[in-house]
Amino acid sequence: MNKKFLNILILLLAAIIVLVIAFAVVNKDNGLSSTLPNNQQQEGQSQDPVAAPDFTLTDLEGNTVSLSDYSGQNVFLNFWASWCGPCRDEMPDMELIHKDFEGEVVILAVNVGENAATASGFREDYELTFKILLDEKNEVASLYGVTGIPTSYFIDKEGNIMSGYVGTMDYDTIESYIIRLTQ
Repeated sequence: MNKKFLNILILLLAAIIVLVIAFAVVNKDNGLSSTLPNNQQQEGQSQDPVAAPDFTLTDLEGNTVSLSDYSGQNVFLNFWASWCGPCRDEMPDMELIHKDFEGEVVILAVNVGENAATASGFREDYELTFKILLDEKNEVASLYGVTGIPTSYFIDKEGNIMSGYVGTMDYDTIESYIIRLTQ
């Protein structure tokens, strides 16, 4: 292969990479939409109620917990893993939300694909006090159509998914969803 051909090939590959990155940035999910169960799409507030599928998982203390245990309460359902950098970034804000909105919303943080020891160590490292559930086989994540983490759902007192968010949320973003949920 001659040097000129190799240089052209490298430039062509670089141009393709730049185009792929530009396409990804332009078409990036802004976090206002999320895949809901049964592949229904939703932006911001739902127009038609979508019932949140019930599930049963074990918490870090070994207790069995179902979503239906929180019937009549607003729920912030978050799917995460300890290896996920964006998940780690939002956990301190989730803890603040837990403290600031206690009694108004329950946080159920579903650890996806990890064991109790890993999730428990993470909880200790971040001094988390909200409920952490274990989805070691990714069954609940699959039920909710989770394709990337973090993914969050906001479920109203009637058990309907009012909104969903894919990606990292900061305190203000979480708060805005909770305010809409609790109005």
